[in-house]
Amino acid sequence: MPLFFLCVHTNVGYKVLAKFICENEDAESIAEALHIIKGWNVWWNPSYFMVDYSTAEINAIEKKFPTALVYICDFHRNQAWNRWVRSGKSGLDSKQQEILLALLQRVANVRDQCKYEAALAKLRKCPVYMTHSNVQDYVGNVWMSCAERWAQAFRKQQVLNIVNTNNGVEAQNKHFKYDYLPKSVDKSVFGIAVLLVELFIPDAYQHYVDTDTNLKQSSLYSKFNDATPPYLHNRPAHFIRHCMRSRFNTGEIQESDVHCLNIDKGEFTV
Repeated sequence: MPLFFLCVHTNVGYKVLAKFICENEDAESIAEALHIIKGWNVWWNPSYFMVDYSTAEINAIEKKFPTALVYICDFHRNQAWNRWVRSGKSGLDSKQQEILLALLQRVANVRDQCKYEAALAKLRKCPVYMTHSNVQDYVGNVWMSCAERWAQAFRKQQVLNIVNTNNGVEAQNKHFKYDYLPKSVDKSVFGIAVLLVELFIPDAYQHYVDTDTNLKQSSLYSKFNDATPPYLHNRPAHFIRHCMRSRFNTGEIQESDVHCLNIDKGEFTV
């Protein structure tokens, strides 16, 4: 039975917030589970999700969170491209495979839409693409039809700054499968549910609280140094140090030294 992880990227890595088991791996079942979790957290309305290339997951998320942007994980996109291109389905020799993968990566990694259109045009004019109808079908129908979900040119800058892959979810999956599941005598759905609720989730939360002195960074734990501005209170230690260093260093920079490149994506040269 399909087991799903709902994670967030925190200052101490990926942390599992919820898990759910469905009878069927379809959009209706996933949406039902998300509806229940949202019912427990009525204020929960994420701006972004990152998933594997799963139409069931994408459709379920967009049904329950109409304003959220759903992106496809970079790692799984590259993995899917490599597997298809290097398989017999592509009909390409090794040199053609490398050419096609390089062109696809170029389309994926350029940061603005003008360069994206140029990279896409170069891909479509490539002999490997033009002479293989199966390549055209795969690239055009499977991937270019949803380019806004994986191409960097269409991603919001704040997402790029935080995370571009859900590998951490995979790591949590393996952690559960190999470190926790073998300890359970009862491998039924009930036994696994008990293991998740009573051991795995509480351990994940406690690790988040204890790691990187998250608990000790609270103003309720100890008084902050008077030199630390109030807006940096209750923040992780490494973040406070980074901001304090940057705050000092900005004294050497004049307004005329800063030039805006892209205000929508928050890109500047200094």
